[in-house]
Amino acid sequence: VKESLYSACLVKDEMWFGGEYTLFRVHTSSYAVTKYNGAHSAAINALVFTNGAVWSASQDAKIKVWNARTC
Repeated sequence: VKESLYSACLVKDEMWFGGEYTLFRVHTSSYAVTKYNGAHSAAINALVFTNGAVWSASQDAKIKVWNARTC
């Protein structure tokens, strides 16, 4: 990961991280990284996991909901 990280959230066997514009998923045992470039148009300040979904909030004044199972 080559950008600043502003938020983190544990989702079962993955850590989710919010960066400057990118959402990252890192598998906790294999360390495989999945990137979602352009997830937001500004820094992702908050991540919350609830009811099978990850909610992300950003300085772009948007909140997005990600299905943790299919994303």
